[in-house]
Amino acid sequence: MNNSLLTVMYCVFLLSVGVVCPVLAGEQSMVRVTRVIDGDSLAVENKGRAYQIRLWGIDSPEWGQSFSSEAKALCRDLVEGRTIEIQEKYRDRFGRVVALVKIDGRVVNEEMIRRGMAWVHIRYCDEEICAVWRQREREARNRGLGLWADPNPLAPWEYKGLKHGKRW
Repeated sequence: MNNSLLTVMYCVFLLSVGVVCPVLAGEQSMVRVTRVIDGDSLAVENKGRAYQIRLWGIDSPEWGQSFSSEAKALCRDLVEGRTIEIQEKYRDRFGRVVALVKIDGRVVNEEMIRRGMAWVHIRYCDEEICAVWRQREREARNRGLGLWADPNPLAPWEYKGLKHGKRW
């Protein structure tokens, strides 16, 4: 069975249990951003259906961490109220579309890293572009941009681990 057929079958299953399947994995779609949830999560609308997007391959500061408000503000400046192009990578365990997000020829995921408002996620960024993004992260760190102004920033996955008594 090919991937496209499996994806369609998965979407049919999701619809049968009441979950909206707004886009098919790997497809590119144009969606409108209705709200920026935080530095790496968006609420969007497509053809009258609302759902959430998680920016693939990055992790921005969590609520309660330094620079979480600044990361959200940058993401809002880049995309809120605008139509973006998404390339779905997969669905996460919360049903969010995890995607590469583009606007005006720029990749928002990379822009968040370049401006020092997100880390390249060590667990989930596993494609060739991630090497480029790690270089962008090093450049932001070396320049002290955004969260890198903090001499010891704590990665969000470590922050969550400490909150829940887990270690990475």
